[in-house]
Amino acid sequence: MLAIECVSKEDTQRMFVVFERYRQAFIQNGLDMWNMEAVGQELRCQFQGNEWEWEQSILPFFAALLTDQWIKQKEKQAMKEMLEHDYSLIDPVEQRQVMDVAIAILEGQRPDIPIHQDLEDRRTALYMELLQQLRKGNLLSKASFFTFRTTRYKSVLDRVLAEAFKEYQMEQEYQSDVERLRTYLKTALPVINHVYGYYDGAWLFTNETGIAIDAAERNQHLVPSLVFEQGIPFDEMIISPLVSIAPHTLTIHATEMTAVLKTIQAVFQERLILKGPAATDLPFQSSGQTQLPRGDQFQDEN
Repeated sequence: MLAIECVSKEDTQRMFVVFERYRQAFIQNGLDMWNMEAVGQELRCQFQGNEWEWEQSILPFFAALLTDQWIKQKEKQAMKEMLEHDYSLIDPVEQRQVMDVAIAILEGQRPDIPIHQDLEDRRTALYMELLQQLRKGNLLSKASFFTFRTTRYKSVLDRVLAEAFKEYQMEQEYQSDVERLRTYLKTALPVINHVYGYYDGAWLFTNETGIAIDAAERNQHLVPSLVFEQGIPFDEMIISPLVSIAPHTLTIHATEMTAVLKTIQAVFQERLILKGPAATDLPFQSSGQTQLPRGDQFQDEN
């Protein structure tokens, strides 16, 4: 017999319903292999097959089912507690924002974050730890197991939350920088009234008469306090010099949407006239909220 000690009677009933649903599916396919009953806070399973079937079929199935249920029901709460304990992050809105990034990483939706290269799948990590524990004995205490026996799984969450928190901080800094540049534009007098930009793998800028505004001229007007591009030489900067020039109108023809162009759009808002194929890639949003362009993307476009 295998007994699974749940964390409450409600948890026991919930898990019993899940296990019973799958047991009935097995029976419909001619596999009446176990009986399950709920007694207090325990799920008790009586197996009717041989040892090989128990070890190689039923226990792996139970481990997969428990893995799926934990991730669906408890993973977010576990991450929330880790954020509170390890990062002193207690604001619910901030917690949700960090967890959204973490979940996107776990689900493979943020390939731009390099942690993916050697990150173990957290489902596999938890499944293997559960299977190992189920094979050790006839009793599995969910509370004890998830507190003390999930080293591999928690290691994955630790790494992901660390990267998600770093990404969240970068996004907050980015939004702060965007807002600072917007504020400057509201009061600054234009150095050049109308600036035209062209992007086709490289940037070219001109004034309203068609005379090129090269890097030297852009940097001549650069306001040092506006510089936020990290690790980029002055003569390759695009955004800070444009804001320093503070044109009434910025018209850009671009063949594609890029990280730099997204930031220009977020900063200049209604001052920007975007033309070309890039104009259909990211419609202007009045809120100015855009996904954070990573620092190395700025450099690739210059």
